[in-house]
Amino acid sequence: GDPKLLVMDSSLAAVDAKVARDMFDAIKRWVTETNRSAILVLSQLHFLPECDRVYVLQGGRVVARGTADEIASDHADHAEKDDFLGHLVRAIKDGGGSSELELLSDDDDDDDDPEEEASDTIKNSDVTDDKT
Repeated sequence: GDPKLLVMDSSLAAVDAKVARDMFDAIKRWVTETNRSAILVLSQLHFLPECDRVYVLQGGRVVARGTADEIASDHADHAEKDDFLGHLVRAIKDGGGSSELELLSDDDDDDDDPEEEASDTIKNSDVTDDKT
């Protein structure tokens, strides 16, 4: 087929760093060359600065959105906290490195469901971003 949207859920987590880089670059090329969109659920923080939009979900709710730099700036007050968003902000400020985001559960939620807490990236999306 000829998809208009590519959705990948944690696909880069199951491969080594070189293969993940190759896959990410191939997705970026596909998006650019076809003017299509891709949504990636990923925990490899070093890819976030290369993403057009980043949505951070925690407990099923969007807790941050924007570019990686915007998220780090808008949520700088979390940098010293030992929570999910604090870890993300520190990693973005440190350049992401090759670290992966450990999916943390909410304090009041003992299940470690990765679908509840993940960083989503959206490339060249037509999705509207209502900040209400």
